[in-house]
Amino acid sequence: MNNNQTVLIAIPEFAKASTEPLNMLKKEGFNIVFNDTDEELKPDFFKKYFSNASYVVAGLEIYDSSFFKEFRNIKVISRVGIGIDTIDLISAEKYDVKIYNTPDAPSKAVSELTIGLIVNLNRKLFDMHSAFIQGDWAPILGKQIDGQTLGIIGLGRIGKLVAITASSMGMKILAHDIVKDLEFTARYGIKYCSLSKLLNSSNVVSMHLPLYDDTFHFIDEKELLIMKQNAIIINTSRGGIINDNALVKQLHEGRFYGVALDVFEKERRPDLYKNLPRTIFLPHIGSSADKSRIDMEVGAVKNIIRYHRSIES
Repeated sequence: MNNNQTVLIAIPEFAKASTEPLNMLKKEGFNIVFNDTDEELKPDFFKKYFSNASYVVAGLEIYDSSFFKEFRNIKVISRVGIGIDTIDLISAEKYDVKIYNTPDAPSKAVSELTIGLIVNLNRKLFDMHSAFIQGDWAPILGKQIDGQTLGIIGLGRIGKLVAITASSMGMKILAHDIVKDLEFTARYGIKYCSLSKLLNSSNVVSMHLPLYDDTFHFIDEKELLIMKQNAIIINTSRGGIINDNALVKQLHEGRFYGVALDVFEKERRPDLYKNLPRTIFLPHIGSSADKSRIDMEVGAVKNIIRYHRSIES
């Protein structure tokens, strides 16, 4: 079998929720190569895994200009998930590599997690659970979210799903985004406003932005200080949107009612976040729900199959 039918599965946890995406590739006649390192592929391993593949089912590996220059054999990178900020799109276009993602599949799972974190932090559920398993019966008077203001930074697919659910639970919604969907905001009574107005007025601020140069440290020390003293901050989008060092500093100084992060500037390195009060930290699992995972993997595989059929016909 020649290389143009070889698919590299770059993400180690692929097909754990269902064998359907693998069966689709096998039925189509592809040779399948797996990343068996049990972790995200690093450049030291690229030559071993990418040299003989034409198609990649990708995670969050870094595909920079040097990657595209070296691996001219790669024709398609199909991302399991939404974000393509780890891919140099200019270089991909230069070397005629097609880039696909699965933008719709993870949206509901991430929005569900966001809503869960809003409730959890307001009601101090994690704090009471931690006390309980230490043998303490310690009820805490939490906050009811009905009537609170939720500020959504980035009113795209996920932000809109969060807004719909939060609105049905009695929250008032403010939004900040460059692109404005006035029909959607009118339907749900959402108000667009400046970033400073949103930060100053919201009880809960939730991030739903892609990571680009102009969104890196979008929330820095200045923005954090604008926020209410007892606000809640949630980031289930991308690490780097918030300046984590500035956030940690302010947590140590007693600011914020609660903070929940599913993404970090430096992932797999939790030392910075140890022993912080009023926090929930998760290992980037926003889309890690069974249905969402299957939909993302099947979508990524379909992108490859569709492209392969187009060049074979």
